[in-house]
Amino acid sequence: MNSLSHLSNDELELRLKDLVTKERKLLHVILEHLKEIDSRKIHLDRAYPSLYEYLIKECGYSASAAIRRIEAARLLKDVPTMSDRIREGTLNLSQIGELSRAIKEKERTTGQKISILQKNELVSVIAGKTTQETQRELCMALDIELKEPEKQKFQKDESVHLSLTLSQQQYQILMKCKDLGAHLLPDPSLASLIEILATKFINSKIPKTHKADSVLLGK
Repeated sequence: MNSLSHLSNDELELRLKDLVTKERKLLHVILEHLKEIDSRKIHLDRAYPSLYEYLIKECGYSASAAIRRIEAARLLKDVPTMSDRIREGTLNLSQIGELSRAIKEKERTTGQKISILQKNELVSVIAGKTTQETQRELCMALDIELKEPEKQKFQKDESVHLSLTLSQQQYQILMKCKDLGAHLLPDPSLASLIEILATKFINSKIPKTHKADSVLLGK
């Protein structure tokens, strides 16, 4: 029998709201801990090359969950007021991820760092907004066009569907590689091109006694 089935609708709703409040508080505490661990570089003491790997292998987070929390913890260093907004429920990890992505895009395209003051202002702008509204506000505030984030979808036959956005320059470089290496490709697909380029890169980075196909096959 469901342990919650004896509760009235009002009781069940009150419990849920209480848990949501506790969840927000716990997220704030987790981010504060991550910020301190990152600052002390504890992951290096534990023989992990990055905080990302530490969170995945030591804490059991998925790749995407680890990235979102790292972005939030690092932004929290510059914008301490984020903690209050997270507890209030006016700021969530999805919004913080969009903000981090927008800041990186602005800095990449202009070559200039976003100041701590600007970061604080941006957090205020997106507080209480939906993810879509957050994207729109950030694009207007920073005068940028946000690209769709890269996505990976694992399929039934164990293949992986990738969705990513390339700049015009990146696309032209990829097409130039395809034209120059057409005679090496088993088929004219971009997947084949990526495989060839990745294999050559791996071979250039590992000892000659090892083969890239062994690395790829997990041998």
